[in-house]
Amino acid sequence: MKFLGVCIFLILVSFLPVSPVSATAVYSSYSKAVSYARRGDFEKAKDELAGAPQGTSYTQLTLRIITDVINKKIKKTAGIYIFKTIDLIGKRDLKNALVNAETAVSFAPYYPGVYLL
Repeated sequence: MKFLGVCIFLILVSFLPVSPVSATAVYSSYSKAVSYARRGDFEKAKDELAGAPQGTSYTQLTLRIITDVINKKIKKTAGIYIFKTIDLIGKRDLKNALVNAETAVSFAPYYPGVYLL
């Protein structure tokens, strides 16, 4: 029975678009980028994601938001609140995440990335 479970796992993993090793690298880069962006260091966050292996569409969206903050398409304060929200969601602190998301919307009400949180 254990052998069957291992076989099924290996078959499912073979269909993943990202290998487990690179998935770990993508997650590590993503976590560091969110941490930098949460503190307002968007240049470091961009460098962290730009050098990482290609990840999920969510990683690409994160890079897009970071780039928009750097290019001043949205206020830096809104970007900080967006990434504080993402960080709090990852920590499962949904009450404070909602407060930060509402604050991000108040700073950038017309920016579509705010509503994807």
